[in-house]
Amino acid sequence: MKLTALLLLSSFAFGASIPPPRVTRASVAAMEDSLDNHIMRLRIDAPFYLVGGSRGIYVDGYGVMFAVELNLVATNLVSLFRPKVTQDELLKLKHEKEQRLPVLRQAMRQILIDSAGSLDGVPPTENIAIGVTLVYQQWEESGGLPRQIVMQAPKKILMEAAKGNPAALDAGGLKVQEFN
Repeated sequence: MKLTALLLLSSFAFGASIPPPRVTRASVAAMEDSLDNHIMRLRIDAPFYLVGGSRGIYVDGYGVMFAVELNLVATNLVSLFRPKVTQDELLKLKHEKEQRLPVLRQAMRQILIDSAGSLDGVPPTENIAIGVTLVYQQWEESGGLPRQIVMQAPKKILMEAAKGNPAALDAGGLKVQEFN
């Protein structure tokens, strides 16, 4: 009985000494939903196609990161009833994806700015990052198109941009990487 009470008291004391997380899972989940909704509303002539939902994670000392997979153009060019695609169709699809890349990049930038005000627990010195993995079919002509785009910036710079100073991002606060 004494051993049980001692274990219970020590586990309570240990649990009480763990500080609460700076960024809650609920705030990260809310941003995941916001990111998904923002991407699904992007349109040129048709919506982007999300492959699953976005995922976020907070890393103490770094900041919060969000990852999402999407196809720039939802297509069903290849099917059981249509196994081959013409070269013209492949080039047209690639051109459509090239036209959507600037829209995606601008949306990612705006999502970063908007997220800074929603993630209260992220310290100003830590980062907010979004990584988008672009999905291509094996038969697509995707040469020269990025496979992944990653944008990140310190929260304090994003907050400045949100207050009407977008030049803060352009002055070196925003880091953009594209991988082929």
